[in-house]
Amino acid sequence: MRVSAIHAIAAGCTLLLAAPVASSQTVVLDFEEVACPPPGTGSGGYTISGNYTFGGYSIATTAVASTATVGQAVWCSGPNFAGSQAWFVNHVFSSTSRLSRPDGGWFGIESISLGTVVPSPAAAGPITFTGTLMQGGTVTQTFNVPHTPTATLSPFQFDGGFVNLSALEWTTGSTGTQGPNPDLANVQIDNLVLTRTVPEPGTTVLVMIGFVCLLGGRRLRATAAGH
Repeated sequence: MRVSAIHAIAAGCTLLLAAPVASSQTVVLDFEEVACPPPGTGSGGYTISGNYTFGGYSIATTAVASTATVGQAVWCSGPNFAGSQAWFVNHVFSSTSRLSRPDGGWFGIESISLGTVVPSPAAAGPITFTGTLMQGGTVTQTFNVPHTPTATLSPFQFDGGFVNLSALEWTTGSTGTQGPNPDLANVQIDNLVLTRTVPEPGTTVLVMIGFVCLLGGRRLRATAAGH
């Protein structure tokens, strides 16, 4: 076989290995799928039974004070409703929430919308998000949630370090002075833009073919060099 033909085979093998091997999947947690009660019934909030789970992600919440009650809920209507169904923790004392994938997979987060759980200065303040990296270590970012006279959600952007996460945690304060962490923001959360890179169908087969092709090309070059 001529050297030029061998080079052509090698180039084709390289193209196979360089082909896109994964695609990005985006899931937005906007809580619109939660079945809210009809407007005008109850307080305008809907209590979620257990952990919130959607699109391959789950949010678990625990109270900071062991004696406090804690539960997850969604604003559906009323004076605390910001025009979009938003998630919040229905508690008296502060709590810590943890977002993760039940399958143990990694993910990234690009942005989030935040607002005070009620339009009160006592609910405004800082909130810190801590991401646990799959390879070890953590990344943190703090957003300051402002007080607004009416229920309002504001967008916040995460920096580029919030990728390859195994979990994302945040602690919310109490609205008022009761319990620990009264200075932390007590927030409602919406529009979490989560990303994840997954292999394309058939990618593994293409990569294997590419490696076999390269090995074959090397043997052909070695044979040609011996003649």
